[in-house]
Amino acid sequence: MSSLQTPVILYDASGNPISTTPGSAAPGSAIQIGGTDGSALRALSTDSSGHPVIVGSGTAGSPSGGVVSIQGVTSGTAIPVSGSITATNPSVGTDNSAKPSSDTLIGGSDGTNVQAARIFDSDSGAGTQWVLGVQLRQSASGGSVELGTSSYPINTISVCGTTSCTNVSGSASSVTLLAANSSRKGATITNDSVAVLYLKLGTTASITSFTIALNRYDYYELPFGYTGRIDGIWSAATGVARITELTA
Repeated sequence: MSSLQTPVILYDASGNPISTTPGSAAPGSAIQIGGTDGSALRALSTDSSGHPVIVGSGTAGSPSGGVVSIQGVTSGTAIPVSGSITATNPSVGTDNSAKPSSDTLIGGSDGTNVQAARIFDSDSGAGTQWVLGVQLRQSASGGSVELGTSSYPINTISVCGTTSCTNVSGSASSVTLLAANSSRKGATITNDSVAVLYLKLGTTASITSFTIALNRYDYYELPFGYTGRIDGIWSAATGVARITELTA
């Protein structure tokens, strides 16, 4: 027998070759190919354009139909993608359209980890009104600080509707103009005296220990929020201090 091998060419029923050599024109007919599922022969499927169809169930990282696994790792491997990507997100809507049926959780970084934002129901009645929770912050050296604390209070304007008017006679020794009053919202003091009134926010006023010196008819408005005792002393015991105290 000759050691030369004779090539074999397969033809279809119409006499057309169904196999050829690399680099030559594609034949008009083809041989269906397949594979085994472990026990039976299975044909490979394509769509009408000849693209392979991948179907079936599978788990990421496992070599099973229906899942494309990159390098076979369960943690996944980053794949560079170029071009346009179209995705559907039911939590995204367009301007002036009906609100979407789903939501996307939002959050931010605490400097190390991602934290979800909090929302609260601000409707104290039977309805609900969900609003985003916020914390007021104030700029400070080394970073912002929380407002509304004893160290960084939030000042508010109080409304008061009650007043009390009193007169205190001029005295050359320290006298109390107003006693401490936790309900006080404010006070005004007018010096109706030819003598200078040395007024002190605190106890025991003197001509060397005072807050402000008031000449005749000078008017002083108490700093907002001060509820402590107020004393005064005149350069001479004459005239009066005319005082109006405002309370809640």
